[in-house]
Amino acid sequence: MSRKFDKRKRILEFLRDLQGKWASGQKIADELKISRNGVSKHVKILREMGYEIEASTKKGYMYLSETKNLNKYEIESDDEDRVIGKQVFLHKQVRSTNKRAQMISMSDDIHEGTVIIAEHQLSGRGRRRSVWPTFAKQGLYYSVLLYPDCVVEQTPGIIFALAYSIVETIKDLYELEDVKLDLPNSITINGKKVGGILIDNITEVEDVKTTIAGVGIYTTLDREDEQTQGKYCISDFYNGFINRNDFMSKLLENFDKEYKIFKNQENLKENTERWSTCVDQLNKKVDLILHQRTGTILGMDENFKIKFENRNGYVERIRYYEIDIKQ
Repeated sequence: MSRKFDKRKRILEFLRDLQGKWASGQKIADELKISRNGVSKHVKILREMGYEIEASTKKGYMYLSETKNLNKYEIESDDEDRVIGKQVFLHKQVRSTNKRAQMISMSDDIHEGTVIIAEHQLSGRGRRRSVWPTFAKQGLYYSVLLYPDCVVEQTPGIIFALAYSIVETIKDLYELEDVKLDLPNSITINGKKVGGILIDNITEVEDVKTTIAGVGIYTTLDREDEQTQGKYCISDFYNGFINRNDFMSKLLENFDKEYKIFKNQENLKENTERWSTCVDQLNKKVDLILHQRTGTILGMDENFKIKFENRNGYVERIRYYEIDIKQ
């Protein structure tokens, strides 16, 4: 995090903590050891970024409300123990955050856990190269660069760890209950898709050199835009204001915890069972198209395969990438 970003963040946090009370420029300068002129310049930039901060020559500054814009320095973590989110790149527009992540993945100054976020994607895609439309400033569209040191067969563990962290974050922040991973890669609320996950692996033979975990989540869609019709967002199920900076920050914090468990292979039987609790089809009968059979999904095992109980009561292990459920 740059010094300028750090100063702005400290000023913003100071004003927020006052909870709608005035603070003179001199008081802020003294408390944060910043020049009074510097305080004025940074507050001006914060206001240009969308934060509602009232200014008065006599009273100083008062924080009024959150910005609707994403801000890197509210998302980026300065926790030395973190892997995910210590380095964040925020773009107004890219073709694809996954493609952008792939482009920078070989740079020497890029670290594991680097996050690429875009306010808008021109060529967002879903599973099997389907189109994933994005709407500027109406969701979170991001990719996380990972060096998992594993083989391809283990990467479904990343998907489950990521999905679990997304599901739990939405449930905790917005007090929603029916948030699920709809296999293979959709995030749903009350059975309606609000987001999805796309994993791209860069391999050398069977070893995964790099994994790029892409996520798209609709937060608040503009219903006056005809292109949003038939699509769902978190705001369809939650009436309050969704602070995308807080949401993004919490998503990365929670994924950091789960990813470390995956990478360190910690108590895999216990943790894959825990991650499996977010699956919508858990303990439900489904029809598998590729395998042409009916049975019950029992979750993921410690080898990152899907446990599937067939009609005869025999539990098979099926590769995650072969899961194709008839809707």
